[in-house]
Amino acid sequence: VSESTEDVIRRLELGLGDAIAWAQMCRLLDDNFLANETAVTVAQEHFQNAVAVDAGVSRSHGICRTRNEQLRRFQHHVEAITSDSAEVATQNLLRKHEVQLSATVSQKCSSQLRDDLLRTFRDNLRFRTLCSSFLELVTEFTEPLQKVLQEQEKVPAQRGNLDSAGILARLDAMLERLTPWQEVGSMQAFREVEQLLDDCYRISTNLAELVQGRVWETQQYRERSTLPVYWTNWRQQFSQSLERLANGQPFFPAQSSQEVMSLQNCLQESVEATVRRKLFFQETFAEGRENEAAHGLACHFEDCRQNFRAGVEFLESYEFAPDRGSQSLVEMLLGKSDEPLDVPAGLAGDGSPTVRRLHEDSGHREIKLLSYNLFIRPPAPMMTHNRVNDHKDSRLSRFIRDHLPRYDVLCLQECFGAYSFRRDRLIEAAKAVGIKYSVKSVLNRPYHLVDGGCLLLSRFPIVAHDVKVFDVAGLASDGVAAKGVLVARIEYRPGAFLDVVTTHLQATYANYMVAECLQVRLSQLREVVEFTRKQWADHDGARNWPVVVAGDFNCNARRAYNDSSSSDEYNLVTSVLRVLGNPRDLVFEFSGFHPPTYSDTYDEAGLLPKEQVLTAPEDCEVLQTRQRLDFVFWFDPEVPGPAGVFQPKYARVNEFEVDRRVDVGAPVTHLSDHFGIECGFVFESV
Repeated sequence: VSESTEDVIRRLELGLGDAIAWAQMCRLLDDNFLANETAVTVAQEHFQNAVAVDAGVSRSHGICRTRNEQLRRFQHHVEAITSDSAEVATQNLLRKHEVQLSATVSQKCSSQLRDDLLRTFRDNLRFRTLCSSFLELVTEFTEPLQKVLQEQEKVPAQRGNLDSAGILARLDAMLERLTPWQEVGSMQAFREVEQLLDDCYRISTNLAELVQGRVWETQQYRERSTLPVYWTNWRQQFSQSLERLANGQPFFPAQSSQEVMSLQNCLQESVEATVRRKLFFQETFAEGRENEAAHGLACHFEDCRQNFRAGVEFLESYEFAPDRGSQSLVEMLLGKSDEPLDVPAGLAGDGSPTVRRLHEDSGHREIKLLSYNLFIRPPAPMMTHNRVNDHKDSRLSRFIRDHLPRYDVLCLQECFGAYSFRRDRLIEAAKAVGIKYSVKSVLNRPYHLVDGGCLLLSRFPIVAHDVKVFDVAGLASDGVAAKGVLVARIEYRPGAFLDVVTTHLQATYANYMVAECLQVRLSQLREVVEFTRKQWADHDGARNWPVVVAGDFNCNARRAYNDSSSSDEYNLVTSVLRVLGNPRDLVFEFSGFHPPTYSDTYDEAGLLPKEQVLTAPEDCEVLQTRQRLDFVFWFDPEVPGPAGVFQPKYARVNEFEVDRRVDVGAPVTHLSDHFGIECGFVFESV
């Protein structure tokens, strides 16, 4: 097209425009139009590929400031190319219209039309030259990064320890927590059975995905001798499988192995049977037929247990483990889906009117709570920084824009108000989205230089609150902050209250300070317990509202970076909290393990940190990685409240990872050096 365009330009410059047929001129304008569209599409695809490749390399080698700046320049180039494309396309259409008009009036090309055509054809050539130059720049940027990714793919993933005995024990314990099955007359028992059915659905679908993915992965490995990145493609295939199931079609594509097909059919039956069982359970319970609702539950759960056991054993029989970073199998089975829906995955539609009425009449409402160390520290000398630049304003803007409106109650740590307006900015942004109530740490001068950094936000009215600065002074840099505890009584509806407590305990800064910091931390925790108890000291009778204690405890609940069982310090913490009642660690309760919330890694060996922009370099060392420092503890009311009761519905870790394929050139991979914990609470009216 460009060669033909150059030839026509030369003929027009020589005054030979009349020798060019009008039809030929129109075709050339059309060809330029299509060629420009192709050039824009290729430029956009190359740019998206560059962003994706950079995101992949950044995951393993960290963010590079130079690459970020280059990507932003590329983004500006693409925007300019897209804008120029629209202008050139308009010119082409106008010239074609003028040529068609001239063809009906005269056989000669006027001087004005000749000049307009020359300008338009030259603009087309200039535009495509610009696109070609851009493609060369992007290719030069992308090629070395692609080589890095190719080198990574040449190394097969190491077989992970599936710990099948531990996984099956956890699954068995989960399925045995409700006995006898016939006692489902209360709303609380109804919710427990409903939650268990959701768990069975989630495990069945996740197991099916892992089984199919393992087979596909091994076949690809044998064909290519390298382990490809397959996870995204497989998730798309699995979503299509769910759609096929909803339409009454086979759930899985055909497989050559009869054993695999048999297992997949069993898992398919578990998915379908669980959906049918839950619908039947909801219908019969809503109509007051509790005994009929409980009929067949034990057999259904026993069938699910057998299928789960077969699925786990099958996964162990394959040679290569899936390359999914640090996720253990139990994390993949229990922690990957969103909170359960009233009808799992909507496979059975919106549910019957009876089911919907059950939830409406029983007063089901959900409160979404987030506990998160935001890492928005006050301005301070460079020697106190984890890294050269922690991008406070950039991270806070992304949190406000992308996440803040989703929550009803937020327990935030390291959100300091001293020497900056960032905390005030967050409070005002929260008010703008309906989160109008707040409690914040105080500035306890002259004893402390900055406030404690805790902030509690609520969409519901805070009818009472109190703030306390710890009597036990902090060590090292903790000593300059007025660390303490915030307590707020939230009135969800008349007569329905929830006490929310947030705190940030002493951190450990060096190995030689471990014992001393532990003593300070436990002393501060005892202050939290006593201060919380004082809030209901004037209450006559037993406490009839629940209590949530959330925050950054700086206590590593994991025994080691490669051992997610409970540590000795975690057991000490829970023993101190027992003064308030039975402490239910919601994340552990819903997942069955201690997921990392600080210095997590993509690999279980602890060699490849996920977050490398904000986390202190010394905490990226192997022995310091994969810590769980953040918690949400739930304390049930001593007696039911007059208006109803709250029940935890889910709890999970949210990494708040920045999708740098969309947020091009973002200076961070995550919004904080910590991960957040988000929970859902359902209120059930009496």
